[in-house]
Amino acid sequence: MVAALSTLTALDASHAAKASQQARLQGRSPQAIEFGLRATRGDQGRPDYWDTLGLAYVEAQRLNDAALAFRRASELAPYDVRYLGDLARAYLELAQKGDTAAGRRARDAAETAVRADPNNPQAQFTRALVMQVTDDLPEALRSAERALALDPQSMTDALWVTATQIELASGHPTEAVSVARQGLAVFGATKRTIPLRMELARALAASGGRSDALHELDIALSIQPNDPSVLQLRAQINAGSGS
Repeated sequence: MVAALSTLTALDASHAAKASQQARLQGRSPQAIEFGLRATRGDQGRPDYWDTLGLAYVEAQRLNDAALAFRRASELAPYDVRYLGDLARAYLELAQKGDTAAGRRARDAAETAVRADPNNPQAQFTRALVMQVTDDLPEALRSAERALALDPQSMTDALWVTATQIELASGHPTEAVSVARQGLAVFGATKRTIPLRMELARALAASGGRSDALHELDIALSIQPNDPSVLQLRAQINAGSGS
């Protein structure tokens, strides 16, 4: 009887975790949190359930609660850098809202991820992002370059965007152009490349290639017509400002 109840509880927790993910993707954060809590109560030892709960809290902008859930996930699976990455990103959002201590915690989480799995490109990407946001460009550049060296065909589009931004912010527009073009070669002409094409345009404009920058933005507009962010950047570059 006890074994049967335990199996039933675990099954209920699994169903609740899936329901939480679905509710979050549909923008129903209260329900996502409710199901996430049900999953963690049903099986407290599953790190993925705590991560699911944390993502639901992020959707609701309950970032302190999200950090607690992600921290629990990382405690249960200390060598899984996904949970440390989510923890670092939650702290980064708090830091950007003015919580200075959260910036230090984000750096700690990122460093822990790299120590746990130094050859994991996602761990290096997390560290690059954290160092970028906390204004440590030399260390951000080091981790961005390491992440791409470990996974030169990365399908994580945000990594290519971040690496391009870091190169440009570090005063390396030529390298930024090179990184962006490498990323575009991986993805081709798809909607997910629009942020990367915008960063490429900024890098081209910074290196004096204004017409090439406008050409890249025209490609972006052919993929996503009338995209307001692309149109705004195009107007800025036309006016002589690529920021």
